[in-house]
Amino acid sequence: MFSGVAPGAWDVADAGIIFVSGDPGPPSPHGGADALNIYSVADRRVRRLGELPFTVPRVGIPRVLMSSRDGRWVLVSHVDSWERDILVADRVR
Repeated sequence: MFSGVAPGAWDVADAGIIFVSGDPGPPSPHGGADALNIYSVADRRVRRLGELPFTVPRVGIPRVLMSSRDGRWVLVSHVDSWERDILVADRVR
């Protein structure tokens, strides 16, 4: 059931486990969106809370989602630009 949930893309609230669903990998430059869901421990069902207007990074950030204990607030990481710089220091003492 949770095989597509990335590490750090979930949190525990009183009502259950809140998690982000969507395609794994870095954010897509072509747009797309992920969704917030909650798994209710009481009835063992997944319910969609809503869609996000962006994709959530799945690599390079250890924790992308945090929720309040009562589940009323959720904080999700968002990356506007996904770039990497490579710096090589040769013969530095």
